[in-house]
Amino acid sequence: MFTNTGRFFYVYLFCWAYALTSIGFRLTVAKQSIWITASIALCVTGLVWGLSSLVRLIRQRTARNQSPQVMALIGRIRDAFRDVRLGNGVSLREADVMDDYGTDAERAAARRQDEVDDWTAVPDEQIGESPDALHFLDNKGLCFYLPAFMIFALRYYGKGESRSPQTVLHQLTDAKRIDELRPLISPPQREVIEGFLDHMRSETDDVE
Repeated sequence: MFTNTGRFFYVYLFCWAYALTSIGFRLTVAKQSIWITASIALCVTGLVWGLSSLVRLIRQRTARNQSPQVMALIGRIRDAFRDVRLGNGVSLREADVMDDYGTDAERAAARRQDEVDDWTAVPDEQIGESPDALHFLDNKGLCFYLPAFMIFALRYYGKGESRSPQTVLHQLTDAKRIDELRPLISPPQREVIEGFLDHMRSETDDVE
């Protein structure tokens, strides 16, 4: 069964194929050449868009296709960090600006684009594209985004090119960073972090 995106994609291609045959043949030879070139360019654009949508769909289905153990651990992470808010901590896009030596005005503008109340609303794409931001988050920022990065690691470790899984593992095995986070993390949160690390130790050599 096609998704809404899939249906739209095929309707898009059909419409352009129909337009090419019904309108193109009514034009002069010179105009036909221009019409065909433009139509091909638009069809290629539609094809690229469709393939991108397909890749996103595959990633979503892959993320859902998890073992019961992983799904249970994700549930525990969600429960333990349910009420965490960013507050005045550094946001993810703000940290990216800091990484690029941005100005205070650029940091403020970036922060306005970020989710600050519900970490579950942060899209996987943003998590995957922001591995280095973790190094520039303050402790409050790390506590807020930590569950999102842990869940991303559980879903996608070894399944793509993002370095975010390795980066969050590095943060959680850095003794100095853990000591700084300790006052901000509750016992249930520490417990699920240990559960996450235990699971990742069984899956990879990236955890000491």
